[in-house]
Amino acid sequence: MASRLKIMIRESLTGSSDSAFVPGSRIPILRRKRRQAWSFPICCLCLAILLGIAGCGGNGGGEGGVQYWHAEVVVPFGHQPMPSPDGRWIAFGGMGDSTGIWVLDRDTNAITRLTDSAHPHRWDYRWMPSSQALVFGGAGESGTTTTGIWHVTCPAGVITQLWQFGGDPDPAPNGQLVVLAGTSTQSDEAGIWAVGVSVPQIDRLTQVGTHPRYSPSGLLISYTVPIGAGFPELRVMNQDGTNDRGVTNDILSQEWLDNATLICSSAQGGVVSIIQVIIGLTPQILPVVQGGSQYAASNDLGLIVFQREESGESLGLHLTTLAGGGSKPIRASGSYPQFLPSSATSGAIDVVFEDSDGILIASSTSGASPAPIGLDP
Repeated sequence: MASRLKIMIRESLTGSSDSAFVPGSRIPILRRKRRQAWSFPICCLCLAILLGIAGCGGNGGGEGGVQYWHAEVVVPFGHQPMPSPDGRWIAFGGMGDSTGIWVLDRDTNAITRLTDSAHPHRWDYRWMPSSQALVFGGAGESGTTTTGIWHVTCPAGVITQLWQFGGDPDPAPNGQLVVLAGTSTQSDEAGIWAVGVSVPQIDRLTQVGTHPRYSPSGLLISYTVPIGAGFPELRVMNQDGTNDRGVTNDILSQEWLDNATLICSSAQGGVVSIIQVIIGLTPQILPVVQGGSQYAASNDLGLIVFQREESGESLGLHLTTLAGGGSKPIRASGSYPQFLPSSATSGAIDVVFEDSDGILIASSTSGASPAPIGLDP
């Protein structure tokens, strides 16, 4: 089903203030439940896609006749949503009186506060592969009791410190290790490290580097290295730190698509854009779309959702194929979009994102546009 949906979508596209909550509370706040197994006829879905798979947005329409996907507010506050691998939970961060990491249970429609101001977080939380815990970097000055790498269970909220320093953690696919970056320029902390989750051990993989990411197989680790006053260099190494090699420069962010491909935000040529980087003896750089940032890619769907920008101004959320060539607007505003994992099996595309109203979910099945919406060049 996912492969058929992927082919049809590609063909179509190419022809705030926070509310205060009590720590540890579970609060039912919405009616929308997680999408169940899809039973909508495939021909109807194909028709909806060909018609633009767009619904009403906000007041029921968009500028210039564009009909945006319909979106529902699922949590009336929060920032930077991050769906769990199994699709049940959506983690997000709060600020002010709502400081902490929260989760929305899409089965029960309740939210739970996992951490609070006693464990202030950096905006780098990531799900463990089991979907039963997250890891995050603690905020604060280096050496204080709130810094380091932390592990919090979901939904119980049991917090454990994995290591005394570091940030931007990323769990290995087997869940046994977490790779992290030293947040201090001190020589004894800088670089890329790998720390055990259940076994208290740590290995230093590099002397410098930031933003480490495991490949889906766990055999490779990508990371970036600042270069003087310019943008960082993208590097890749084996999981044990061997065979460390440079790939390309001017990379702002990077995430693995598969075991041989990274999707990156690039500043090459002085223009922010989204590119594919194919790892090999001779790396290949393939442009996807210009003016894109804050992206998420789905190999199953063959799509990338991103915040489009032009001259520093946000143009809302757009959708493009992995091959690129243009983009399709799906929301007039929004940031930090993520595909919900159920999109690959439900026959619909659901995107969770942050907006001024809080955390929202936009769906491709909310209605149909009166005319096709092609990719903008």
